Amino acid sequence: YTAWIGIDVSKDTLEVCLLRTYGKPQHKQFANTPAGFAKLLRWGQHLAADASCHFCLEATGSYSRGVATFLVEAEQAVSVVNPAQIKYAAWAAGAGNKTDKADALVIADYARRHNPPCGDLPPQKYGIFWRWCGIWTISSNNTSSSRTGCNNRA
Repeated sequence: YTAWIGIDVSKDTLEVCLLRTYGKPQHKQFANTPAGFAKLLRWGQHLAADASCHFCLEATGSYSRGVATFLVEAEQAVSVVNPAQIKYAAWAAGAGNKTDKADALVIADYARRHNPPCGDLPPQKYGIFWRWCGIWTISSNNTSSSRTGCNNRA
């Protein structure tokens, strides 16, 4: 990937940070609604231009499902990660500020450094089960597929 988009999810908003292989991080806030998801995708595609994007967010239950499902259905590379993994990666990197904007940057940097696996099928159609660990398990008709969807898109 050449662009990573970290999303800090809350009940009402998505605080977003886009990192590229060059330049300054770009930040923006969107509503945690279907209209906000669409604006987020357009913003990311506009800023990343021809770059291949990897979206990453923490598993926050119902707050993160909407945007994750929207991005997956838009055929984007999306990782939903255990919040503890992000927290400890930030701690190890010496991140001090605990704001939504800083968290979005930490999440984008986590995606850049660790390339977490992606879910690649919409949950309402293919039975994606969200687990606490934040990695999607994909199953359909009692068969399981590998969790390499985003690696195959790179």
